[in-house]
Amino acid sequence: ITKPVYNYTEDGYFRFDFMVGIGYEDNIEEAINLIKQIINEAKDTYEDELHQNFVMASDLGVSTVNLKVHFWIKTFEYGMDALLVKGRVVSKVKAALLDNNFNLPADIKEIKLYGTQTGIPVNVTMEKT
Repeated sequence: ITKPVYNYTEDGYFRFDFMVGIGYEDNIEEAINLIKQIINEAKDTYEDELHQNFVMASDLGVSTVNLKVHFWIKTFEYGMDALLVKGRVVSKVKAALLDNNFNLPADIKEIKLYGTQTGIPVNVTMEKT
């Protein structure tokens, strides 16, 4: 198999997941609790004993602690409407994390100088706002 295989079950439930990276200095448990709260309050997400929403620390990235978010929706129509629910959840999670002063760092890039190079033609200046 060269492409992902998706099993669209006939029970009317579909689980989405996505990854979000927080800064190493951030409190993982606080972030997880905030994200779970957002998922549980989001319109069109679903949870019962068999379909539980959860968030877990997944791995340690280059510049982030990656949290994997899993949540369910109840639908027989996996398509645009289901994807829009996921988009709303992702947007609300991002906004809530930023509103609560969590860092969402970009990947760190490393610049190396080789050979006879002694510098790079880049200047960095800080402007006060």
